Amino acid sequence: MLRVVESGWRQDFHDTLKPFVPFKQFDSRMKCTMEVQSATQLTAKKCLPCEGGVEACSLDFSSQQLNALPEWQLSEDGKSIARVWKLKNFVQAVGLINTIAEVAEVDQHHPNLHLTDYRKVRVELTTHAIGGLSENDFILAAKIDSIARVVGL
Repeated sequence: MLRVVESGWRQDFHDTLKPFVPFKQFDSRMKCTMEVQSATQLTAKKCLPCEGGVEACSLDFSSQQLNALPEWQLSEDGKSIARVWKLKNFVQAVGLINTIAEVAEVDQHHPNLHLTDYRKVRVELTTHAIGGLSENDFILAAKIDSIARVVGL
């Protein structure tokens, strides 16, 4: 794994993203009934396992929730959110991807990660099991934003 050497910011990511809420399972009867939350509230949560049987968040709710995550864009169909960063160089871009991957692995919610033009990183979030957005997507987006703030993006 590539380790970014610049200013030791990798450890700051891990410190920023602790502590996590204890592991719980999704109830298969659940609907997207969560309330709009601040980025700070979302960052403090842990993604919950989802294997389907849960309704995706509505377009209206997703639009409201994105007010707390203004850099993220809702797809036209309302099934995913995405954000793009243009980093200083290739090493920094790969470092960001690796750190996002570590956070995603801890929460067991995995984004689509794209590296283009050697330093542009695009992150797309959706809950594949339900074909749309769940609370997990907003939680991970908030955590990724925390990473970006630590790095100064």
